[in-house]
Formats: sequence, C-alpha cells, structure tokens
Amino acid sequence: MREWGDPMSPGNIIEADKPLNNLEYWRHRLQSTETQDSLVNDLPVPALSSDPGYEITEGSIIKAYSLGGQRLLAMSAEHRLAACCTALGLVLQRYYGSHAVWLAAITTQPDQVIPLELQFGLNWPLGFAFEQMKDSIDQEGQRAIAPQEFVNLSASLGKDLPIRAALGLKLTKSTKERVQESGCELLLNVKFAEGGIQVEALFRSDRYHRVMVDRLICHLDHMLEAGLQTPMTPISAVEMLTSEEKRQLDTKFSASSPPELPGATLLTLLNDQAEQTPGHSAVVHGTEKLTYTQLDHAVKRLAEVITGYGIGRGDLVALQVIPHLLLLPLMLGILAAGAAYIPIPLSFTAKQAQHVIKNSRAKLLLLLKPDDRLEATQIPTLHAAEALQKPAAVCAPAKSPAAFDRACVLYSFDTEGVAKRRVYDHRTLVQLASWHRQHFELSPDDRGVIVEQWETGIPSWSYPAYLASGATLHIVSEELAKDAEGLYHYFDEHAITCTLIPPELSIPIMKLENRSLRALLTWGLCGSLPGSLPPYRVYAGYSLAQSGGIAGIQLISREEERFPRIKPIAGVQWAILDSCGHLQPAFIPGELMILGKEFEWEDEDKEREADTDVFMNDPWNWRPQRKSYRTGRQARWLPDGTVQLLRTRDRK
Repeated sequence: MREWGDPMSPGNIIEADKPLNNLEYWRHRLQSTETQDSLVNDLPVPALSSDPGYEITEGSIIKAYSLGGQRLLAMSAEHRLAACCTALGLVLQRYYGSHAVWLAAITTQPDQVIPLELQFGLNWPLGFAFEQMKDSIDQEGQRAIAPQEFVNLSASLGKDLPIRAALGLKLTKSTKERVQESGCELLLNVKFAEGGIQVEALFRSDRYHRVMVDRLICHLDHMLEAGLQTPMTPISAVEMLTSEEKRQLDTKFSASSPPELPGATLLTLLNDQAEQTPGHSAVVHGTEKLTYTQLDHAVKRLAEVITGYGIGRGDLVALQVIPHLLLLPLMLGILAAGAAYIPIPLSFTAKQAQHVIKNSRAKLLLLLKPDDRLEATQIPTLHAAEALQKPAAVCAPAKSPAAFDRACVLYSFDTEGVAKRRVYDHRTLVQLASWHRQHFELSPDDRGVIVEQWETGIPSWSYPAYLASGATLHIVSEELAKDAEGLYHYFDEHAITCTLIPPELSIPIMKLENRSLRALLTWGLCGSLPGSLPPYRVYAGYSLAQSGGIAGIQLISREEERFPRIKPIAGVQWAILDSCGHLQPAFIPGELMILGKEFEWEDEDKEREADTDVFMNDPWNWRPQRKSYRTGRQARWLPDGTVQLLRTRDRK
C-alpha cells in the first residue's frame, strides 16, 4: 500500500523538483494542508468523572498505563514510539472527525522531530496501522529536524501550522521547552520504568481543558490496549468510550423526564381538570369561550356523533385546521371516539389534501367551515356546527383509547412532493404535555396563546399542556397571528402570561413592553436581540429534523453566543457520533443524532425510505428496533447536560 501511495506523495514531487533542506521540505509539505478546527476550551466544569488513575498537576497530567504496559515494555524503543503515535493519531482522528491528522513524533538520541501525516483507512486492522506507523517513522526519519528547527518551522507558518500534537519517549527538559515554544497544543511525554508506564501531558490551556486531556489519555490508553490485544480488529470497529462513559452519557446527559402517568391519555387529563376547575375558561376565540365543563360536554357529545358514523378505535379522521372555537373540541372528540385525527392545514393544496385523505384511508372528514379544496372528497363529511345539533346515534359506546394507540398523524410534503407522516400516540402527547407543563410551571392562573401561522396547522404538542394544567388557551385569528403590534395589545388586554409565537414575530414582540408575559417560546430568533432583554423568560425551541417536532429548548440570555446551547426535552434522547458511528465523549464534536417517537416519521415511498441516509440504528444498541435521526448538525456535549450546536455538515 505504501508503494502504491508513494508516487502521490507531495514530498516526492518536491524532491523531484529541486533539492531542499529538511526545514524547507516540511514547510512546503505543511503549507498545502488545511488547518483543522480547534477544540475550543470554554468549559471550566468536568463533564465526566475523572479516571482514578490520573494525577492532575498544574499545567500537566500524569497517568500510569494499565494492561498495555507490560506489552509495551517488551518492545523496542522504535516500536514503542510507533505504537503510541498510532494510538494518539487514532484518537485525534475521532476527535477532529478527519481521516488525515498531523502530529509530530519525537525520537531520542539525539532528540529529533518528525512531522507525520497520518491517514488510517477505516477498514485497516489495528496491527496493520501500527506497522504502517513504524515504516513511516523509519522513512520520514531521514527528514527529521531538530527541536529548534521545529520552532522555526512553526514561526514561519504562524497560526496555520496543522500539527496539533506531539509525542515522544523520555524527553529532556530542553526538548519539551522547545516543542512548547513552537505553539504545539498538546505534548505527550511517555516514560518507561520498571514500575510501569507514565504519560506526562503538557497542553495549551486556551485550546484544551484539563478534563479534556484527562479523557484523551484515557482514550489513548484504551486504543493502545485494543491494538496490542486484538491487532486484527478493524479501526472502524474500535470503541473509544468505556461502558461507564456510555452509561453516563445515556443517563446524566438525558433530559429529566416528568412524572410518569401510567395509562393516562389527554382525555383522562381533561376529565380530571373539568372536575377540579369546572367553571374556569378553557378555550377562548374572539368573544366566544368554553369553560372546562362545557368543553368536556362538547367532547363527549362529538364523540357520540362521530361514533355513529362507524368510527372506532384505530380509525383515522381528517380534520380541517383553522382558528375556531370548536377546533379543540373536535380534536378531543375524535380521540374520545377511539380514533386518531389527521390535521389538514391551509398550506395543503387541493391535490395534497386529497392525497392525504385517500392514502391515509381516513373514514370521515370534519369541517369547521366550507373549503373548496375538500369538495371532491369521496368520504363522509361532517360540519362541526351541525354535529353539535345532531341527535346521538344509538350505538355501542366508544372504546377508550389506550396509551399506545395512535392519537395524531401529521403529514408533510418535501420539495419533491413526497408525503411523509409522523405518528403520535397518546403516551407521547401526554409526555410532551407533562414536560411542557412542568418546564413552564403552568397553572390555572395562566392564560396562554398559541400564535400559529395557520397555513401550517396547530402544534399538536402545545395545546394539551394548557388544558392539562387548567389554564385558559386563547386561539387568535389568522390576521392577528401575523400582526406583532396587534398581538401586543391582545396580550396586554387579556393578561396573557405564556405564548408560543413564530420566529418572525419573536424580535418585534420582545421589543414591545409587556407587563403580563412571564414566558415566551418561539422557533428560533429572526434578527438580533433588542438592546435589553424583556423581563420575562424567552425560550427558543429547536426541531433539528426535517420531520419537525420539538427536540430541544434554549433559554435566551444576554450573553450572546456564536453557537447556541440546547437542552433536550423529555422523551427525546440525543447522541453525538463520530464518523464511524461511535458515541463521542463530552467536549468532542460529532454529528448530532435524535432518538424519539416524535422523529420516527414514515416515507410513503418505501423504496426511497429504505435508501435514505438520514436514519441509523440506536447507537447504544440497547433498543435496536428504534431508529435515530441524523440531523446533519455538528455538536458537542457540555458539562451541564446541554448540547452546543456548532454547524451543519456543509459547514454553515
């Protein structure tokens, strides 16, 4: 393989052009290399518990190797250096998400620095990678430079020097000082003695945090042991993280779930609330309103009428979604009949609406007002106003839905016109409602507004939280939902305390003084924050998935950050993976994956769904039947259990 790659080596091309001394040779080699992203240090608190085998001192970390020690002691100095450099290169390859990593190997007697470009094939056996490293050190050793020349090389390249780490055996004090003087971010000094092996780590505090280096040496040790014990294992199959680290990432860094409500559905929550606050306003639209008792009666009445159309448990009912007083009674009435509803928002064309109704095999269409798009529907149609006037059919009472029965099926269309559907069961909606109620501390004293662009439909996870808390939910008109100043006056007039608004209205609303709001939730911010933040809390919700659905939430603060920090919501699990699909440790960037019922959408084009690259198996392998969604966002875990979003795969 090396013979095949040699003709492509930039070093050979340079040598064929004209003779160069060693320093100029490496300057030419390194100038054509892209600078890797830095692992920025802004994390003063440890994310994971430190390994008890570490001794952390000021400016350095010393760690004694365990199992790999005796095997390394039996090797020659050249093989020791090659093994340690290989393990470090493999770790840095995972950390930086790159298959090409530059590091400096420092030989002894006398001390010489050899810059090495490490390119490990993911399917290479570990033992082969170790042997390749030994050959590379032997070959490039002819171009080794003195430590002072390494300093000069760094000075000539400035901040563009791509060499991120250096490793040597039993380095002298002067050599360590010269390497540190070069600006190298991390220097590992491996010491061999009869009592075992120690690694001294010297690092730049503006690039690395001590805990990061602590974990790096642990992963280096783990990678080294894997290479020495199982040399035939492919590089891509090696896990850096220990089982304890994986457990901590799964538990400590998961969102805290709200109290479990076994067997609860939205209907049981509504019934309980109707008993506790019967005369309290539940839904308000314009000058009309429904108390919790009236809402409960309307839901039961509509369920009886819907059941009379032969609708029962497991069936689907299409529902026109527009701002209307009876919108929520219809949603809940469908659920009370044992069926699930399919929202038909204003954004659907006639063709899309007909496609959804036909392909979902909906058995009934409920309308709040006449709609030209739905005139050609071939299924029975029921108008809401007529439904409340109809006599109830004499039929068997509806079977109560179970927690895992589907409650809502949301459809969307991508840019190619392919329909996707996302299924919510009762348990998922209850869990989201419970989290929303707990996180925003909703109570009967609250008055909430869901300001939705009605072209896209009402958020199915928001309205249950208000009704389950005994709060009053205001549904504003389509015109008012687009008017920031009009909303400001509405909030003030009705003493609104909580609201969900679209991104384009978030900044204009925040710039207006409001005396009643205590919490505002939006889908990200469109524009710069105002000079002073409002007195109430502002949250930005994140979907992070083309299928939609809330995955995380960020509390907006005055300390503006380039990259947002997000907390996963309850019921949605996050994982950050490297290019091989392995879990990344805390602090280290990788691709963000989402696991959750809300993101398990289905594609009607089954062949297309099978070929898509946005889903993969559960990275913990504890729930292999579940799929995780690839967001395409680079992110990393932070010590407080939040995730810092960095960029997308296209580096935006």
